Amino acid sequence: MTMTRDSISCNGPVLNANGAGLDVTDPEPLPPNHELWTLPNVIISPHVSSTTDRDEDRRWLVMRENLRRYINGEKLLNVVDKNLGC
Repeated sequence: MTMTRDSISCNGPVLNANGAGLDVTDPEPLPPNHELWTLPNVIISPHVSSTTDRDEDRRWLVMRENLRRYINGEKLLNVVDKNLGC
């Protein structure tokens, strides 16, 4: 398994790993006959592992906190540096 900032590629090492949980695959969707489906040490989720029943609550908490911080001249949460791309 190879991980980079933009991608993860799997070319065999998962076979020797203790296990892996994959939420994103390439290609996506993973073809029905892909080898990853047959591995006993791999769990594949349908690219929804970040979704929870609390998503909306969390978004509003961050928005309210950032509004409070903005009004008070404080540093905001989750600021994206457009020059760095993150």
